[in-house]
Amino acid sequence: MLIRSFFNKLIRLVKGNSDDSVVEDYYRKPSKNDIKNCLASWETFKKMCGNSYVYVKKTGSVLDNFYYKTLVIVEKGNVTKGYQTKHMRNYYPAEFEMGLGGREKENDAKVQQIEEIPLSSEEISSLTTLDIVYSFIKKLPKISYRRNYITFITDNRDLVIHAGYSSKSCVDDCFRGYYISSLTPLKAQHERL
Repeated sequence: MLIRSFFNKLIRLVKGNSDDSVVEDYYRKPSKNDIKNCLASWETFKKMCGNSYVYVKKTGSVLDNFYYKTLVIVEKGNVTKGYQTKHMRNYYPAEFEMGLGGREKENDAKVQQIEEIPLSSEEISSLTTLDIVYSFIKKLPKISYRRNYITFITDNRDLVIHAGYSSKSCVDDCFRGYYISSLTPLKAQHERL
């Protein structure tokens, strides 16, 4: 347990997240109790915001060099709007320096939003509420931990921000799951705008 705590703090440090707003245990199989607590938190959140919220899901490269962020607006349990942005990490030769063993080491490569993509009504209709994510996490305890890397991360509200799995034998981007980078009640989102 002490080693796990050390590695979780190391992950936070590397990711630049020194606070405890994210409870990370990167590759762990969630217990039935974890799922139960998470589902209860989700139901409380939905009730508190009248099932109207805004979430941002992130999809793309396993190495975070290229990705999309999709902002989804849910009003009273129905997806009403969606927007997508395309992001890319810029690398310039001057931004690399040689590290140990002659490997290149990243030095503050900048992430740039390179394109804003409006979604068609057909694309918006394919977006889902977060209920699909919470249905998905119910299956995680049944996934083989021996054959898969399982990811289950919650925020300080005990709501899922990253959940899924990928085969240990996979050599490509085989992640099956969800990465929710932001979740706010719709009312709070409108107050910010």
